[in-house]
Amino acid sequence: MIRNRILAMVAAVAATAAVTGAVPTSAMAGPPPPPFPYPEFHAVPRLGPEPVRGTGCGSQGQVGDVIPDGVWAGYAGAVNGIVSVDLMCVYTPEAAPGVLSEGNATIINGDPNYLVVNNNTRVRTMPAAATIALGDGTLTGDGQCLSGPQVYDHSAMSNRQAWVGIQGGAVTWVLWGCEPFPETHGNLPPAYPDYSDGVGKVWPYGTFGNVPQLGTEPVRGSGCSTSGQIGDVIPDGLWAGYPTAYDWNTNTIGINLLCIFYGDSAQAILAQGTANVVHDDPNYLIVNNRDRIRSMPSALSAIIVGQYDAAGNCVEGDHWSPEAVDQFPARYGQQAWIRIDQGKVTWVFYGC
Repeated sequence: MIRNRILAMVAAVAATAAVTGAVPTSAMAGPPPPPFPYPEFHAVPRLGPEPVRGTGCGSQGQVGDVIPDGVWAGYAGAVNGIVSVDLMCVYTPEAAPGVLSEGNATIINGDPNYLVVNNNTRVRTMPAAATIALGDGTLTGDGQCLSGPQVYDHSAMSNRQAWVGIQGGAVTWVLWGCEPFPETHGNLPPAYPDYSDGVGKVWPYGTFGNVPQLGTEPVRGSGCSTSGQIGDVIPDGLWAGYPTAYDWNTNTIGINLLCIFYGDSAQAILAQGTANVVHDDPNYLIVNNRDRIRSMPSALSAIIVGQYDAAGNCVEGDHWSPEAVDQFPARYGQQAWIRIDQGKVTWVFYGC
């Protein structure tokens, strides 16, 4: 639904700029405008020095205990004259590809036209203005999220992103979006290569190791069952693992899941000193604490092998036919990214 609203949002931003004369990339001057002046919830332009929609988000830690005047994205709740805000970064389409390619952001919504990142769940509290206006977005038949009627009870932090207007050190208005973000964090690669262009590329992250966190576990990809939360069936998503073998009788692929920690989570694992580390790069820490093999049905469209580019980076290379499944046992111990869609393995991408 969010992606369907982007085309309308882009048109709305252009219309807003034409009416107000505002330049989306210019720094905001003066107090925030009246309660939600933009034609659509996702149409907030860049208003400050950071490459994000709204006034900013503190992506470099530059926002202290008090959120400055402006228009800010975040999870929000309002009760008894206090508004709680967990700031989020909504990157502009120009900045989003760089954030995605870095592969270390906690992505809440992976649409590159409305890329939402929440690397720090710090909650700040701000006083509410005496005349604060609280509103819920209203979803239209064509998929736009418009400013809706005023509401009076938002005491709990909503799971929907809000835009928060602050003027004179107090929150003057809050508008919550129409829907929560999908549970899957980030933009998954396509489930199947599209060979209509003769290429069929599937990898959106640049290099092989630039996979962001796509789920709730603090690992690259969709998860790895760090706490035993995955049963016999691996959910849809993008998973790190060793493909073990293909069973011709059952049309299934054996998968031994791996955990790829990064950043703070990797440092915590290393400090504990109890993990079975098979690759000790703290930005791409591969752990295999258990050799459990899960069998997943196959709808294999390709086996992809990485290749080094001119700069020495491991990138998407040749696509082998699905009949090359005899490579699985031969390559056991070489980490791959495994795409699962509708309960079936659709492709496997081996690193270099």
